[in-house]
Amino acid sequence: MLPAVADGAIVTVCLVEALTVLYWADPSQAAVAFAAVVGIAVRRRLPWISVLVALPSVALGLMTITPLVALYSLAVRERRRWPLITAGSVWLIAFVQPWWGFDVELSFSALRFATGIMFTAAPIALGLLVRTRADLSMRLRDLAAARQNERELVYSEMLMEERARIAREMHDVVSHQVSLIAVQAGALQMRSRDATVTGAADTIRGLAVQTLEELRQMVTVLKGTTHRIDGASADGGEPLVPQPSVADISELVETSHPGAAVRVDVPPLPPVYERTLFRAVQEGLTNARKHAPGAEVSVALTTQAGRIIVVVENGAAVDEPMTLPGSGHGLIGLRERAKLLSGEAHVDSGPEGFRLTMDLPLPPTVSREV
Repeated sequence: MLPAVADGAIVTVCLVEALTVLYWADPSQAAVAFAAVVGIAVRRRLPWISVLVALPSVALGLMTITPLVALYSLAVRERRRWPLITAGSVWLIAFVQPWWGFDVELSFSALRFATGIMFTAAPIALGLLVRTRADLSMRLRDLAAARQNERELVYSEMLMEERARIAREMHDVVSHQVSLIAVQAGALQMRSRDATVTGAADTIRGLAVQTLEELRQMVTVLKGTTHRIDGASADGGEPLVPQPSVADISELVETSHPGAAVRVDVPPLPPVYERTLFRAVQEGLTNARKHAPGAEVSVALTTQAGRIIVVVENGAAVDEPMTLPGSGHGLIGLRERAKLLSGEAHVDSGPEGFRLTMDLPLPPTVSREV
């Protein structure tokens, strides 16, 4: 709105200046003056046209304000240096030439030449100043936006680190304790002969297992989901990393035990099944790497009679086993994962090696498709 009002005011002033020419100029000169006003009307889109149609009015000494506006508009929009210098030089020559009846000596006097320089340099300098100010303002806006983005990035990283720390604390402390509760409840259920105690132990075990699964989901959310910078939950936010699946098992084996035998022959499964199978293979490979370094390792995922069978086995250790700290609850977690899917997981270990087996039923939808 403001640029339109400013343009209207400028065109009005130039039109008034052109009307004053009618009192003393002939018709051809008046036409030159009004042509310059038309050029002012298009100065934003066609600054060179505005300057060209205003140049005759400068050479004839008809107008003052209109030529200044045209040259100013060109300086604002023309970023090339040499065209602007050329336009200013032609403008100065047109101003000092004695084409309107002045004596030659007067037209080339120092006073007239100085006036021509000011008449040419002032609008160009003002245009360059306005353009530079606009460029600086734009750069300041870009810089402010970049700083805001940087602040948001730092905040997001801090938020992610804090969420990861909370997730670790929850996993290391709460998961450990709840796993122990589930184990103790299972042991109590197996040993007790009292039906009431057995039922209570089964309830406690079921609640512990449910709590573990909800805790795992919460830890996954804490580690993997993004939030808006204002802290609100981002609906449908995508995980920072993709959730593991059966398709990633071959890469996992190659990374952990290059050259190990791998067989993956299962149909597409729901995400919870694929994550469980991936974690089973991951746990088996971790045990092999920690307790049987250098041993041969094989991984097999197959379907048999409506069941999904996962077998990870390794031979005896070739090198000295590494003394690495461990929570000892990885296998417990696998058994709980398998139980949630109505399956089971067990291990066989001895001097010959280690064998991890997980047996899960195929999901009903997959069973029908197969």
